[in-house]
Amino acid sequence: MKDDARVSSFPNYSRRSTGMLYPSHGPLSATFSWESAGVIRWVARIPNCLTRDRIAIGGGASNAGTGTSMTRVLRWTPRRNGMHRTWSEVRHEIGSHSFSHTDLSDANCPPEVAQGELRRCQEEASQKGIGLRSFVFPGNFEGNFAALRENGFIAYRGGDGVDLSYPEKAHGLWNIRESLQLFDPEVDYSRRLPLYVEAAIRAQVACHLSFHPSEPSAATVSGVLLPALAYLKSLEARGDIWIATMEELASYCEARSSALVREVSPLDWIVKWGHDPDRYPRAAITFSVPWAGSSPTCEVDDEEAAERGQSCFVRSGRLYMTITHPHSALRVRRV
Repeated sequence: MKDDARVSSFPNYSRRSTGMLYPSHGPLSATFSWESAGVIRWVARIPNCLTRDRIAIGGGASNAGTGTSMTRVLRWTPRRNGMHRTWSEVRHEIGSHSFSHTDLSDANCPPEVAQGELRRCQEEASQKGIGLRSFVFPGNFEGNFAALRENGFIAYRGGDGVDLSYPEKAHGLWNIRESLQLFDPEVDYSRRLPLYVEAAIRAQVACHLSFHPSEPSAATVSGVLLPALAYLKSLEARGDIWIATMEELASYCEARSSALVREVSPLDWIVKWGHDPDRYPRAAITFSVPWAGSSPTCEVDDEEAAERGQSCFVRSGRLYMTITHPHSALRVRRV
């Protein structure tokens, strides 16, 4: 029984500044991924703990091998006369698991085959207004990274024996390593999952959970998955973790890795980062500084921050401001 988590070293992306940069809405992130047998793959949004990979939690379905971030995602439900298509109101990311579930390793898949697989996934997804960003390799056989990058992907689920780590840029893509699978009937997840998540919180890294819908029974879903989601949601409500999709986590990491902060005055800062907005349209970071007192009025580029309480809030002696533009002027006014 594996009841401890191997944690990799945390890379230091800090810059000279009095401020700190976090994922949007908190210092940690959790990603959860669903992976189906065959060609269907889907990813959804869940709690927020920055574990080593990402936590992609899925609840919507897509055409063969397609996926993307959407506000609503198609969900298929069984009916006597066939499948019924409905919309899920939960925010999801639909990712790709290839078109034909082929081995994409360099040894077994020529580049032209990989290009064809991934191109077809994007073509099918585009018919539903979806752009695919995240990828899970069939059988976890990694390879043909250039084809992934050239076909618009920014993140993939990797696996190299490390359970918890900060996402790493490799082959021009963000490697969000898998942390823990949630469908082994012999594992007591009520004990093991908190060990992983708490270790990720202490190390300030990502925890990437996965769930394979073709493996478990209904009892596994009700006995393992639902309690796991409830536990993660409780941590998110407390502000202990950030639940993000793979695309959101990769976009945050891209912005975070190049961010620079300049203090203009004790209540004014300039924050800059560099990224390709077409590849990383969901990039966002949260700027944080020590703060005493109640929440001030926060301004970003001379406009009062919207959604006060999320994009501008005070917690545990620190002020947090969420930034979605790569060149932002921040100002706070005490109230």
